[in-house]
Amino acid sequence: MSVEELEKLSVDERLRMMEALWESLERTPEALDAPDWHREILEKRVSKNGKLYSLDEVKKHLRSEFNDD
Repeated sequence: MSVEELEKLSVDERLRMMEALWESLERTPEALDAPDWHREILEKRVSKNGKLYSLDEVKKHLRSEFNDD
């Protein structure tokens, strides 16, 4: 699908498509090879914070933050 075709969709449709794409990528994490610089950043964050959070954990946290207002 081209950018021009995507621009014909509503913002809501594009956001739903983007979410579906992320979910499809999450199902095959072994197919995604992160570059070395990305691994280095993640290792620094783990050593600093002690934990990495999954996308689902981050989404849940953000939803709770925005729903509490």
